[in-house]
Amino acid sequence: METEDEDEEEIDIKELTNCHQFLINTLIGSTKEEFQKIFEKFKGNSLLVPMNFNVKIQYSNEGTATAWTDRVLQNNFAMIYIHEGNNLGATELSLARTVMHEMLQAYLLFIEKFPQTDRSLNGSLNAYIEKYNVPGNKDYNAAHHNLFVEGAFINDIAEELKNFATALGYTSLINDAQFFKDMAWGGLHTTDVYKKMSSTEQDRISRRYYAERNGGTYQGTTPKGNKACQ
Repeated sequence: METEDEDEEEIDIKELTNCHQFLINTLIGSTKEEFQKIFEKFKGNSLLVPMNFNVKIQYSNEGTATAWTDRVLQNNFAMIYIHEGNNLGATELSLARTVMHEMLQAYLLFIEKFPQTDRSLNGSLNAYIEKYNVPGNKDYNAAHHNLFVEGAFINDIAEELKNFATALGYTSLINDAQFFKDMAWGGLHTTDVYKKMSSTEQDRISRRYYAERNGGTYQGTTPKGNKACQ
């Protein structure tokens, strides 16, 4: 029989390894401001939010992405899938970035379905969905990712990665604002803003992203994070 606390927990990560559970729980506990509100909503804190959302994270080795969020809710759960094979060498910081990206996409799915929980964000989201609408197939990924970078979320991700790094004791990284900003941009290379960056900026972000994702030197850039769950 589940306890009352287990009933209230809406972030289901039970199918993940203990190590990944630890890192995700550390990430959740280190967040502040916008992402703290998002995690609180998923954790069922009815004192802070008017409606609880549900999310489940599990493994899958389908496709080529490091992780993805199913755009169709299942029994009122947003489903996030982490690709085991593509994250074998990922650093702790890369895993945290991936989880935040997917959690944010899961959050936007609920905002679209339940606009009364945040009408302002719902309005912005619908505008992006309309902008990137492909006839017969709404491109949610493009809409979400462009909203990340053109809104304030890209800065939120960078700040929360810094908080996570602090919680894990990466003291030498704390003042490296460029590192966290570049990490936040990882996986967002198809967005309009990224495409307008200089080739120098794009190359720097790409090298950092792959170095941390693969846990090894990539085109001269070495990872600054430790491999997750090595």
